[in-house]
Amino acid sequence: MLDMSKVLRCVRLSQWAYLDIQKMKDNLSAHEYSTQKLKYFNKEGAQAYGMYTKTGEAVVVFRGTEPDTINDIIADLKAWPTVSETQGKVHDGFKDELDKIYPLILEWLGSKRDKTVIITGHSLGAAMASLFAARLHQMDIDVELYTFGSPRVGNKEWAEQFENIKAYRFVNNNDLVCRVPTGLYYQHVGETCYFSYKGNLMQNASAWQRFTDRIRSRVRVITKLEVFDSLYDHNIPKYQKRVKDNK
Repeated sequence: MLDMSKVLRCVRLSQWAYLDIQKMKDNLSAHEYSTQKLKYFNKEGAQAYGMYTKTGEAVVVFRGTEPDTINDIIADLKAWPTVSETQGKVHDGFKDELDKIYPLILEWLGSKRDKTVIITGHSLGAAMASLFAARLHQMDIDVELYTFGSPRVGNKEWAEQFENIKAYRFVNNNDLVCRVPTGLYYQHVGETCYFSYKGNLMQNASAWQRFTDRIRSRVRVITKLEVFDSLYDHNIPKYQKRVKDNK
């Protein structure tokens, strides 16, 4: 059963991941996380935070696309497939970003590998989180994955790994990023948790249900002249509001 309290913690972290380390510490200190072992991973434009809850759970949150950062834009555009570190093929740009900081995160995890690792992220961060979850799973590390506004990451063979991974993928209505790159080759992973245009959470909604809901949303958008609705729906603050409203 989906734990919405945990989802809210993850979406908050995914939003805070865009902050600098001091602001991240300020936010964490007001919640259930220890700042003593907070670690900021930053190499060649790829970023993530590692932290522990006060109950000892390890959490890794990946920073998403920053529109003013050329490195992130290039990563998003490198959409050709490449061989993954586990099985199947994945988006080359997403893999390159994770590869930059992957050894650093493994070193930080250290002896905590025998405990569940919670992994989360938004946008590009969601794609990196998905790749990271697959790698840890292959190492027999127990993981939980929560992504927000994730693009497609790998092909069918790669996606098959997630049949045995606890993973939840949150989609906010017309979020454009969730529909790229092409579904003719790349696939989504995890249980789909879809927020309707009215903001209601629909777990495991069929493709037809999501399609008809987006059509209703489009009609509303046209009448209200909200031209950039598909981009607005991708914003991480909107995801946090949707989660809070359904908690």
